[in-house]
Amino acid sequence: MDLQLADKTVLVAGAGRGLGQAIGLGFAREGARAAFHYHSSAEGAEKAAAEPGHFGQRRVRDAVREPR
Repeated sequence: MDLQLADKTVLVAGAGRGLGQAIGLGFAREGARAAFHYHSSAEGAEKAAAEPGHFGQRRVRDAVREPR
């Protein structure tokens, strides 16, 4: 299926594991540059971004802080 995502950039929130990770990998397989956002699952985001054949993928940790 060609979703015409070549040269597009996507940011997938919650992509360190589970459904978010699968969605991010799906975008990458379709040719998009995917940024795998995570809050606490850095290992999963790093693994997904480094999956063979997905060049230019990134992992992005959120900068949200608890209110004081």
